[in-house]
Formats: sequence, structure tokens, C-alpha cells
Amino acid sequence: MGAFTIFAIAVITWVAVWRLTARHWRRKGKGAITSHVSGACAGLAAGVFALVLGIATIPFDSTTASSEPSSTGAASQATAAVTPASSPEALAPGVHVVVGGKWLSCQSQEQLSKIHRYSIDGDDAAYRKAALEALGAGECTILKTGDKVALVDTAILHGLVKLRRFGETDEYWTNMESISEKTATEKS
Repeated sequence: MGAFTIFAIAVITWVAVWRLTARHWRRKGKGAITSHVSGACAGLAAGVFALVLGIATIPFDSTTASSEPSSTGAASQATAAVTPASSPEALAPGVHVVVGGKWLSCQSQEQLSKIHRYSIDGDDAAYRKAALEALGAGECTILKTGDKVALVDTAILHGLVKLRRFGETDEYWTNMESISEKTATEKS
């Protein structure tokens, strides 16, 4: 189901429960305000529940996502995205691949968020300066398309993942869009 369909079902659920609950309380002799407020609250709860259930059923498919990386996460953007499905070699279990170009990745979420804020604010000069300073200090690195990485941690609400390149011990935070969705064990 698409996002619009799920949203429409949630709204229809809200309205239907609202009307049924309001009608129920009116038959019990309650006033219009009481019956509609209780109906609206019950309908809202049911609508939110339907929305959450519907959203949970949407599988993330990286092929339907934009092939362009987020402008806030890319130090330099490539025009072509490489997906693991087009890669001739199979991934080992737990291995992810960086996709979508080059991604600025920092050792702390705070550092990455601070640098992203410059880009979001449209201050490209400050973004470049902060990124170059962090890269020079070893606080940040660039992950490139095709890099094999292990997923260490996630910060879903911030849209970030913590990754470690194979063969290295340093861990870096970057945008979720930077890695392939599926590992080899998930593909089969």
C-alpha cells in the first residue's frame, strides 16, 4: 500500500469511529458537545492506530527511493548510484555497501549535525570550511560508493547510521541513505 492510501484509510477510520461514537453517546442522552468530543478523541486514537499499523507494513525499498543522495549528507555527489543488486559479487552476511556517491561521515553525531546545519542553512562556504577542517583533523572521513561497511548503530529519529569500514576500527556516523538496504542474507 502506498503512503497516500494508508493516510486515507487512517482519516476514514477516524471519521467513522468519530461518527459511530458520537451517535452512541447521543442515543445514551449525552449532549452534542460531549458526544462529539468523545467521538473525536476515540476517532483520533483509532485513526492514529490505523496509521501506525499501515506505516509499519510499508517495506523500505531502496530502488524506489531517490537515487540522488541528500544534499545535506554528501560532501561531493556522484550522478550515478550503484545498487547492490547490480553488483556482480555477493555480499557476506551483515555486510552493507555504500551507495549514491560520496558521503561525509563523522565520529560524533554532534559534529555531523553541526556541519549538516550549515548546508541546510544554505551556507555552502561554511559547510565546505567545516567539512575540510573536520576531515583534516581526522574527525570525519568520506565514504564512497562501493565501500563495504558494517552497521554498528542507528539513530533512526535523526536519520543516521554508525558504520565501520571492513578492515578498519574507526566508526563514523552518516546518513541512512548512504548504505544499501539489504545484506546478502536478506536478499535470499
